[in-house]
Amino acid sequence: MLRTFGFLAITSTLAVAGPVPADPTVIPTADPRSERAPSVSGRPLEAVLDRSHEIDRMIEEDLARRGLAPNPTVDDEIFLRRTFLGIVGRIPSIGESQAFLRDHSRDKRHELIDRLLDSPGHESHMFHWFADLLRARTKLARYTSGEPYLHYIKESIATNRPYDEFVRDLLTAEGPAHERGNGATGYVLRDRGMPEDNLANTVRVFLGTRVECAQCHDHPFDDWTQREFFEMVAFSGGVDYRHDEEPMGRLNEMRVELKRAGSDAAYRAFRRILRPTSSGVSGSGTGIAQLPDDYQYEDALPGAYVRADALFGPSPEMPDLAAQATLDRMFERSKSKRAKRKKKNKKLKAIGPSRAPEIGSRDAFASWLSAPDNERFTTVIANRMCRRVMGVGLIEPVDDLKADTAAFVPPLMDRLERLMLEVDYDLRQFQRVLFHTELWQREAASLDPTEPQGVAFTGPSIRRMSAEQIWDSLLALVVPNVDDTLEAPGAGAELVYDRFESARDMSDADLEQWTKTESLRYTDKKKYKRKRIKSMAEDRRDEIAAKKLVKKLRRAQDRGRDDLAARLRDKIGELGLPEAEIEQAMRGKGLERASDLESPVDPGHFLWQFGQSEREQIEASNTAANVPQVLNLLNGFVEDEILSRRNAVVLEALAEESSSRDKIDTAWLAVLGRQPSSSERKLWGRDIDRDGTTAVHDLLWTLINSHEFLFIR
Repeated sequence: MLRTFGFLAITSTLAVAGPVPADPTVIPTADPRSERAPSVSGRPLEAVLDRSHEIDRMIEEDLARRGLAPNPTVDDEIFLRRTFLGIVGRIPSIGESQAFLRDHSRDKRHELIDRLLDSPGHESHMFHWFADLLRARTKLARYTSGEPYLHYIKESIATNRPYDEFVRDLLTAEGPAHERGNGATGYVLRDRGMPEDNLANTVRVFLGTRVECAQCHDHPFDDWTQREFFEMVAFSGGVDYRHDEEPMGRLNEMRVELKRAGSDAAYRAFRRILRPTSSGVSGSGTGIAQLPDDYQYEDALPGAYVRADALFGPSPEMPDLAAQATLDRMFERSKSKRAKRKKKNKKLKAIGPSRAPEIGSRDAFASWLSAPDNERFTTVIANRMCRRVMGVGLIEPVDDLKADTAAFVPPLMDRLERLMLEVDYDLRQFQRVLFHTELWQREAASLDPTEPQGVAFTGPSIRRMSAEQIWDSLLALVVPNVDDTLEAPGAGAELVYDRFESARDMSDADLEQWTKTESLRYTDKKKYKRKRIKSMAEDRRDEIAAKKLVKKLRRAQDRGRDDLAARLRDKIGELGLPEAEIEQAMRGKGLERASDLESPVDPGHFLWQFGQSEREQIEASNTAANVPQVLNLLNGFVEDEILSRRNAVVLEALAEESSSRDKIDTAWLAVLGRQPSSSERKLWGRDIDRDGTTAVHDLLWTLINSHEFLFIR
């Protein structure tokens, strides 16, 4: 059913009326330090507010210089919705809104910010920012799962790992990709076999500098040369994308024996267990790279070797001087051979980067990049956090810094850099300071970084919700206590770890039996399928039976058979199905917060339609409108998963209200986070009095399809 009832009337009303004017009795942003100073993640609120006020003072000075004034402070309703979307990535529930709006304490805004920053919802929302930045995916390659990588990112957010340590982990990680504790290897494996691309992405993400042009030629718009690019690549010289140490070496030996024996089916089957087991990263870095064969500049011969060196600042120190001496001898040898023969020399290849001694150059590079005295590292992450919170960075674009790049408010950029150092790269604490500013509480503005005079921060930038914010907000209308449904950070990786450990720890006899069974995949597919089905049925008998009972439980609840539903729950519990899985099955497949879904989702999914990044390019998500988005909201998710679901939390809340006025107020609070105006109540009151159920559904449908729902003000 395509709903049109009341749509034009309500959208025009919302567009004209806008937000409810601020109530003069609303608690102002007076300094709460005279009242109390509760602890904020181990730091007094007073210390946080000192820094927040300093930021506000710098912004106000900049506005005064421009002849501008800061925007007025928003009312509690706008502040509440904006803060939930900004910190936990969803709209507040009805209960959360009512609790905040009824609270008249002086510090309630500060307390809300701190509570949300320390909640699982913030971890879920922060994950999307990291996943877009690092191009994290559920699947990295054909034989490499991305689940351990996602686990590492989520765990680092949950434990609030300092950003500089987090980055060093990504740049230096080694070991099997699917082993517990090695998820950070996913960063290098994301560019498997492409060290040049990995270097370009690393410099862009962490140093805000685009050097990819220098991979093929000297940079046309900056100072970087092609040689300097490959000197940076040299830090990861010799890195291998396999991990063949024991016990994986034993598996590789068996593979060689099978190949030698000429058993093609067994060999192909064995590779299915070997490849995921041996996937990983090895090598601490040789500090050497080879220039392209078509290198055309006079400072080196084509194909010559270059030593690792930094683009700017002091060159990192290499830890192994003895190995460096060996490397020096290799350079001399390569130069003499290249002088005699300019075409590619096969013998020379034998002493290339993969055969050079390891000198720990990867660790040296990571230490140089993430050092506090590397100004670009600190500038970039401080600027990215400013953009994440306020919608616009002090430097735009955030990843194209040049020698002459200037911030819109230079003193403030300097202050944010110092703040990042003061909090020891604690991103949660850094955001805490920004969210406690008066700037965050001001009316939103349309901030355009392309303006000739630069951005004037009269308020945070108005913006459309991200795909994940829209999805999680709609989910909050369906699922009660939606943040309680979040999985543990490593839940998605457990199966990957278990399979790796099973393969690694298999005895030779078990490996032989497994290979025989898997060989049937290539010699007798029907027999193979029968054996697999039988094996799965034996291993998951109780789980399968429990899920069948869950289907009966859903039917019993839909028919109001509470007695039968209670008995079915008892039986399901006896079979050992976790309560979380029961609730998930009751809600329906896929109704999970976006951070618990496949990353990224398949094309055609709601998140994909609304601009979720495909995770192939850095920060490739978008908020551009398109026709599929309109069709989905008009006649897709809203109709199927909210209005047609009897146990949707918003429908249950509306069913509890007896009067049309209370139903209207509850709908507005649930979807838009505010009370309706008198004209809006009047418009919908008549329809609900005339046809309650249909009109309530039409009201919800219309509110969700309004611009006020989709935009953060």
